[in-house]
Amino acid sequence: MVMSTYIVLLVVCGMSIAKEKEAGTMEKLIASPATPKEILLGKTLPYLMIGAGIITFIFCIGVFGFGTPFRGYVWQLVITGALLACAALATATLLSVIAKTQQQAMMASVLVLMPSILLSGVFFPVSNIPLQFRWMCYFNPMMYCITNFRDIMLKGGAGAIFWQNSLLAALLCFILAAFAYKNFKSTLN
Repeated sequence: MVMSTYIVLLVVCGMSIAKEKEAGTMEKLIASPATPKEILLGKTLPYLMIGAGIITFIFCIGVFGFGTPFRGYVWQLVITGALLACAALATATLLSVIAKTQQQAMMASVLVLMPSILLSGVFFPVSNIPLQFRWMCYFNPMMYCITNFRDIMLKGGAGAIFWQNSLLAALLCFILAAFAYKNFKSTLN
């Protein structure tokens, strides 16, 4: 769930915003009476819905098709999915605002994806990552979402673990979104 959602949202959203800049339609949006917040929300909210659809689809296939256990609460799954999608969209927006062309946004997405996946704990536990690289894991919102999804699906979603991971993922989402907004706003001036 986490990898497919993160990959699709990061690449597609990043490329679409960069394409708007490259094609010159972003200038038309900037000239409109819409504020930068409204422009960014309008560009990212559709992808948030796509992310929710991907998570729902993979969850249904896993639980009903493959018999994956689900011992947690749906509301925990929704919160974690929303945090994951927001982190991917904030990262994609930041990359696309910095990139000048669609190709640059694509390459930046690939460069961000590989370390994000490898340092998230999806293939091997974070505790097995060497100490000199482990500190980078804690700046990866994907790690917190993976921990939450595993805990919700397999163990029932313990309250303390869920809220700790959710708050840290939300903090990282907020920081990424703030950087993206600041860089987007500075390109307007």
